Amino acid sequence: RHAYWLIAGIAGIDPAAGSAGSAAWARYLVDGDMAHEIDAREIPASWKYGYFPIHGSTKVEGDPLAGPAPVAANGEMFALNAGLAQWAYGLTKDIKLPDDASIAAQRELYRDFPEAQKPPRVMMGDQLAAMTYWHGEKLTQWGRDWVKYWTHGKGTFVTSAMEETGMMQSLEYLTKVGRADRNRVMVLRAGSNFTMPPKGIAPAESIARENGGYSGLTAALEALYVAGSKVVGGWAQGGQGAMSRTLIVHADVIACMDDGETEIADGAIAFEHGVITAIGPTAAMEPWGEGAQVIDARGCVITPGLVNTHHHLYQSLTRAVPGCASTSLFGWLKTLYPIWARYNPRDIFNATRLGLAELALSGCTMSSDHLYLFPNGSRLDDSIAAACDIGIR
Repeated sequence: RHAYWLIAGIAGIDPAAGSAGSAAWARYLVDGDMAHEIDAREIPASWKYGYFPIHGSTKVEGDPLAGPAPVAANGEMFALNAGLAQWAYGLTKDIKLPDDASIAAQRELYRDFPEAQKPPRVMMGDQLAAMTYWHGEKLTQWGRDWVKYWTHGKGTFVTSAMEETGMMQSLEYLTKVGRADRNRVMVLRAGSNFTMPPKGIAPAESIARENGGYSGLTAALEALYVAGSKVVGGWAQGGQGAMSRTLIVHADVIACMDDGETEIADGAIAFEHGVITAIGPTAAMEPWGEGAQVIDARGCVITPGLVNTHHHLYQSLTRAVPGCASTSLFGWLKTLYPIWARYNPRDIFNATRLGLAELALSGCTMSSDHLYLFPNGSRLDDSIAAACDIGIR
């Protein structure tokens, strides 16, 4: 349960994002296998791809990837511990990675891609995992769109490989039974080849060349060792505490809201990986401050998050409609129902996101939502996706 996990391996790298031999720490893992598929020669004219989410929109008149992604409840996407990834990047970003004549020659072919022209470096970038070894410009664009879709625009496709989402699913299960901690997982991928050919070379010819041997294989393996061993060394020296520990000090009062109605004056709270590990007077908590991010809370009262037990979050977009503010309940409903009838999944997502953001800013960390209108293909999943995006329960 206290172990750290480093998943590292070679990958294809998007030439628009990086160069062969570069290594990327991921914040998001996106699965590229779990989906519906129609042969691209038979898709509706408005669709970009024949590959689309199992639980997403299937309206033939619109692009299935245009709306918000459904909840990634079946392993479609995993958000890693962003603080852990950022710590690893900060520890390794200035490392000079190995370069060689083979990948230097390969870089020269990608003159239309400035990022591909750069020598190998450590970077941040997200990973798309699929059991199909795909290649080409069109599929690379699909990879970019697929990662953006499942991460609600937060992720950036950089590398393509296999295995991670399966490993992460297993670690999620182990976390639930107390045998692992999914917040202690990091993924490092290094580019052994590019996900698409350079200008003037057909995908079939390009992948045939790569099957003869990845041009950046040696450099990628060296990059994984150099960057990965730096992080493992940081763990061994206790450096993980610096990136994972936060200490809030000198709060005027911490109201614990427990059965004993405990209140701690000049209080402090210690967190590790976002989980509270200790609470007490600031003077008694000073040892926790070594290597931690320290936040001074003078003038503040700390309480547990508030719980909102009744809300209609879809109504957040229509609170300022003229003529509604001073009317009766039924007058208000008669004015707004025609507006709500025109809602689509994106409207439900945006309304929920707005309402939850306002609740979070006022101290609420958990909310119910009575969503009973599902116009134009809207689903409960649209509001759940917004909650995942905000981070509120």
